[in-house]
Amino acid sequence: MFLVMNLIHGEMFYYMINNIIIKIKLYGIYKKYNIEYIFLSVPFDCNIKSLKQILLKELFSINESIFIDEVLNCSIFANNDNILNDDYIILNKEEIFLFPPVNGG
Repeated sequence: MFLVMNLIHGEMFYYMINNIIIKIKLYGIYKKYNIEYIFLSVPFDCNIKSLKQILLKELFSINESIFIDEVLNCSIFANNDNILNDDYIILNKEEIFLFPPVNGG
């Protein structure tokens, strides 16, 4: 496999040929990262369970001082149609929405 360079929304993006590109929109506590979206290159057969591990590494690389692993495991992943379970296989160029758990009174 080899890396390919692509330009997505003005950002230089490198990905492996057998990977797909997804866009993750962040909500709630994830706004602490001061970004609205994360673009990731993931394996073509990536499911939500695997995405959690990939995303955790990516978020940690953006800001090591925010400990988000417990929140990420309780968060809801969704697309335009459904809430996604851990076995859902992500599609190429799919937009995923990430909602943290909410606590209210």
